[in-house]
Amino acid sequence: MTRCAAVFLTLVLVVGSACLEHVGRLGQSPAAAETAGEIARQTVGDSAPVRALWVWDARVVTDQAAREALLAFCRENGIGLIFVDVGSMFVEPDSVTWKPPVTADQLAEFASAAHNAGLVLHALDGDATWSRVGEHDIAIGRLERALAFNSSRQEESERLDGFQFDIEPHTLAGIVVGSSEWHGTLGEYLDLVDRLADTVGNGSRRFELGFAVPFWWDEENTEASVVTWNGTAIPIAQHLINRLSSLPRSYLAIMAYRDEAGGMDGSVAHSEHEVAYADRAGSRVQIYVGQETAEVAGEPEKITFWQEGQGALDEAVAEIEAAFRAHTSFAGVAIHHYDSYRNLVERGNVGPEIPTLRIEFSAVPPAGGGGGSRGNIAGRLVGVSEPEDCKVVLYAHTDCWYVQPLIDYPLTNVASDGTWANWTHLGDRYAALVVRPAFQPPALIQALPAVGGSVLAVAEIPAESNP
Repeated sequence: MTRCAAVFLTLVLVVGSACLEHVGRLGQSPAAAETAGEIARQTVGDSAPVRALWVWDARVVTDQAAREALLAFCRENGIGLIFVDVGSMFVEPDSVTWKPPVTADQLAEFASAAHNAGLVLHALDGDATWSRVGEHDIAIGRLERALAFNSSRQEESERLDGFQFDIEPHTLAGIVVGSSEWHGTLGEYLDLVDRLADTVGNGSRRFELGFAVPFWWDEENTEASVVTWNGTAIPIAQHLINRLSSLPRSYLAIMAYRDEAGGMDGSVAHSEHEVAYADRAGSRVQIYVGQETAEVAGEPEKITFWQEGQGALDEAVAEIEAAFRAHTSFAGVAIHHYDSYRNLVERGNVGPEIPTLRIEFSAVPPAGGGGGSRGNIAGRLVGVSEPEDCKVVLYAHTDCWYVQPLIDYPLTNVASDGTWANWTHLGDRYAALVVRPAFQPPALIQALPAVGGSVLAVAEIPAESNP
């Protein structure tokens, strides 16, 4: 994730068959290999498509109560595959990280519990900056440490089944989709995918490599998605399928985020070209169709089921499964993400009524700027009976408002007494938003949002001011 809102394009174009001859030259998949989709289908029964779930909260790995809640939720809602952020587990040794600490034994215990519950488990990580060549070694290192973790566990049940990378170059700060810089960045991204595929191929043939990608990467004849790589100019989705077809296990999770399955702007239309191309490529690359359940600030309501509720989501999922059931490359539907989906199931399309509240600051950082600057910020919520049911989103202002402390961890927990605290990069002003847990804050905004929907309160304070 980065400091730019994601781009959502709605053109529907016919995918050609260019360069499929390249697929035929790639290595063959061993007959004994089972994909995560096949394994999970054995769990859910028949040949039903898999239902997968993104889980960005690493506490499910380390906290027993959180783990049990996740496993119960998956069981009750037919989830067969989980993509889980495993915190600091595979972060570079001796590096500073704000990811929650996770040990090898904790991850092994979680993996065993997930497998005993009939789930397939993939690690989840990524950052848009990894698409640039100077950051490639970060992604490679994390995958290598995941494979080394698997090798270190004697019990197969304690191992990961795969690794998904959520690297979205279109969200890089300042990037202009369709520009020459954009094309260069896409080429570097594909170079990274190539190295990651080599790493999996060299390290383990019982391990599935996946990537979360936007639906519009399949479009032909557009500057946004067609990129020349290794001398061939085709949509980036086709490049990915061609390259990943050399692996025994791989997949794309298409972020086809729409609140309806049918129609020209529906999730089926936004996924059918990737599914058809993967079919023709021999179905070695599986396709998951992603659905959004969070309230995403700054984006149109049509990208999420937050307003429509669980019933509309269930209908859309069934329609997607029916549309693609006959396609050998279709693996199932992936739902983003655990916190917001659970909220949708429990509360429907709106959260509980919470009384009018206000935010008080108890610690405010000085003025400053720059990526290396930071200070402590704290406060409390007044006028709410169950403050721990809320989250705080922090922003620091320089040329615009940037979410704090990190794009990957934008939500600050609130204690039962209403207090909250975190660190922030420095700016000239600071802001705190009180939100419902399913709220997904944008990384960068020009103006603070108004109170309404999942935004329950907003407060702003100048740097170095007394609360």
